[in-house]
Amino acid sequence: MFVSDYGMQYNILGRYGIKPYSVKDRDYKFANGDETDLRYSNIILVNKYHGVSKEEKKGKVKYVAKIHLNGDFIVGRYSSEAKAAIAYNKAVDLCKSRGMSKKFPTNFVSEYSPREYADIYTEIKISPHLYKFFRNKNFREA
Repeated sequence: MFVSDYGMQYNILGRYGIKPYSVKDRDYKFANGDETDLRYSNIILVNKYHGVSKEEKKGKVKYVAKIHLNGDFIVGRYSSEAKAAIAYNKAVDLCKSRGMSKKFPTNFVSEYSPREYADIYTEIKISPHLYKFFRNKNFREA
């Protein structure tokens, strides 16, 4: 379903914080299974950040940050969704600093104050595979 808003057409799910590229049952779910029941209480956001997905193994929950270059690179696995979003943002900044012109969306993380965000950003580790990707002088922009 779509809704017209000031002459532009939007997916109605966008009003609930669901991004246009989101996939049902991966990024959002309907609590009662009814896709036509659009009450806020019926919509469950599973992945609210770009490049972050939830992973459950052996009863433990981790959040995986991925960035798409010439294929998906796993930036890392983190204990919270917000930390994974910060790691994704750090990977985006690395790509930009290495000269990539691809426009990656960045995440707005509201769970932390600016000071806390900066501390986490500085301390958080990202995969060394991402650094290796840029050491190759012949990388092609994705």
